[in-house]
Amino acid sequence: MNWKIALAIMSAAVFMMGGSYTMVIPFLPLFIARDLGAAPEDVNLLTGIAFSISFLITFVAAPIWGRLADLYGRKPMFLRSCFTIMICYFLFFIARSPTELILARALQGFGAGMLPIALSITSAWAPKEKIGIAMGTLQGFHISGTVFGPLFGGLLADSFGIRSAFLIAGLILLFLGLLVSFTVKEPRRKKDEKSGEKGAYRSLLHDSVILTVLTVTSLAALAWLMQQPLMALFVNEISGTAEKAASHAGIIFSVFGLAGAIAAPIWGWCGQRFGFFRMMVVSGIAGGACCSAVAFSSSFGVLIAAFFIYGFCFAGVIPSANSILILATKTEIRSSAFSLQFSAQMLGSAIGPVTGGMVANAAGNVSAVFITAGLFLLALMIILAFAAPQRVRRISRTNRSGLSDEELRAAAAEDAPKAEQP
Repeated sequence: MNWKIALAIMSAAVFMMGGSYTMVIPFLPLFIARDLGAAPEDVNLLTGIAFSISFLITFVAAPIWGRLADLYGRKPMFLRSCFTIMICYFLFFIARSPTELILARALQGFGAGMLPIALSITSAWAPKEKIGIAMGTLQGFHISGTVFGPLFGGLLADSFGIRSAFLIAGLILLFLGLLVSFTVKEPRRKKDEKSGEKGAYRSLLHDSVILTVLTVTSLAALAWLMQQPLMALFVNEISGTAEKAASHAGIIFSVFGLAGAIAAPIWGWCGQRFGFFRMMVVSGIAGGACCSAVAFSSSFGVLIAAFFIYGFCFAGVIPSANSILILATKTEIRSSAFSLQFSAQMLGSAIGPVTGGMVANAAGNVSAVFITAGLFLLALMIILAFAAPQRVRRISRTNRSGLSDEELRAAAAEDAPKAEQP
């Protein structure tokens, strides 16, 4: 299968994946309060449970699905995730109580994992010299989907009710599953790769490059999720009125996502040219500085401009981390590696909202959360720039020098402790 065709199909897939998700998730609090008849004093608690339970289950289940993808094929695991989440959206559509919705969200946690499998499928087809472009393109299309999802979902919810958004999201995933079933081919694997590699997770968790990528992914997700749930409150602080806080927050999310969609392929090309580790650090430092600067916005117009610049800078962190992970792993355990990364991201996503709420309560205002998150991200990247293992830097540069897989493994062996000679 031509890698460009595979990239085009998987780009469309992650676009629909991101769009269907953001068509549904932003409206769960309203659905619980209006359609499911929850008591006003219980809405916040029920919403928190509905969000957290899916993240926590995904954190545990993602490595299992990644390992099965390496053992039995990536495409079957992608379809498993796609159709499971489709069923969950249909369960949202027929839910009549908060308990039923929470159970459906728990099932959604077991179904999560489409994005890491999509990354793994694409990386298996893409040539090594095109990895950065492929990862940046996928990330850009995924972010684009998350931009249009809330706008389309909000239009459906206002016109036909929130349940209609759940139904359409389920139909989108049905179409996505059929599209991948009939168009994407499972990459060929050698005979000795078909059963996967024993002890894959043990070897990955003892790899300094993988540990670095997992740490960056988890802490970057934590920094972003510190801010995300409090966005409407922050807009309310800036504008001084709560009347349009929700719609203004939606605009901010869209601006941030649009900037990321534009920037992700650019960061991928820069990583291909100048080294992925270098671009990850530069993007993280710029993103952290911009995040802190957001707190000092004086008007809604300034806030939009600040978030566009912030989204453009921050968009280089995850694609660069993905590319480093690809260069550091063999094909037969790559799905396991991406699933570990996804699990690390879910852990950061689960901790971030709680941390942001604690910071806001302690400081007495939401703007302190943006300053804290920005300084946290800035400190993380500065420490990474000076303390990252040499192998991370070396592997990040190998794509430019065109080293083979054998040469990559030889470079990795140089970092391994040498046995003492008698």
